[in-house]
Amino acid sequence: MSRVLEGETDGERSVSEAAHAFLAAGFSVLPVKQDGTKAPAVQKWKKLQTASAKAEQIEGWFSDGRRTGLGLVTGYGSLECLEFESADAWRLSRES
Repeated sequence: MSRVLEGETDGERSVSEAAHAFLAAGFSVLPVKQDGTKAPAVQKWKKLQTASAKAEQIEGWFSDGRRTGLGLVTGYGSLECLEFESADAWRLSRES
């Protein structure tokens, strides 16, 4: 299994840097709404199901540090995506 952010700990990588790392690993990324719904924060996100955003687009979404929600377009197939709601949950998962 590919672990894009393997070895990362709190504060080592910004959301923008993480988004670029996922893009480089071949994932399609997008910002998600900050209201807790986890819905895409871009209106025309369906095209991201078949084509990844460009690095410049990702920079525009995340570089100012205001957006903290990062989504991955997983679709169907054999991709496993784990979601952690807090840094503590992330740490606990790594210990088990």
